[in-house]
Amino acid sequence: MAGSMKKVLPGDPLEISAETFNTLIDVAQAHKSNQRSTSRQRQIFQTPPNIVPVLNDSGNDRDRFDVLGITGPILTPAENIDSFQNRVLLNGGAPGASDSGRFVILAEPIAAGAIGRAFVDGVCSVRVEMDDESHGFADVAPGVTATLLSAASGTAQLLWVQPVEDRWRR
Repeated sequence: MAGSMKKVLPGDPLEISAETFNTLIDVAQAHKSNQRSTSRQRQIFQTPPNIVPVLNDSGNDRDRFDVLGITGPILTPAENIDSFQNRVLLNGGAPGASDSGRFVILAEPIAAGAIGRAFVDGVCSVRVEMDDESHGFADVAPGVTATLLSAASGTAQLLWVQPVEDRWRR
């Protein structure tokens, strides 16, 4: 194969064998396939699995680290089955009494009515109102979007709590 692939000089007649042409096509297809694969890999790494798009349906602009209760999917299976099955898109509102364990922490500020990124699980920073310094857990409090509320048990385990003397109020 290497012997049939020869470079030409400007002005030389161009004669391409079938073998050379087919090799060029194979290389071009492999290059295109690699570009698509690299693009998919880049997309996978850009969106960690614990980050989901969330619609801020709370009625107010929200800051990074604010808390929203999950009120359901943005699209239901009846509205768009493909989107529902292939991409998690959530509605988020001010937490209610039934939202214990069903909340997101905003990864970025999100304007009212806009979609942004939020942590749905895993490890992330969040503001917690510490009712008792011995508490090791936190959860949502009805109507509270600025913080989680500490608790003796709950759905979010506190991995680290800033010492009292180092805390500041916003």
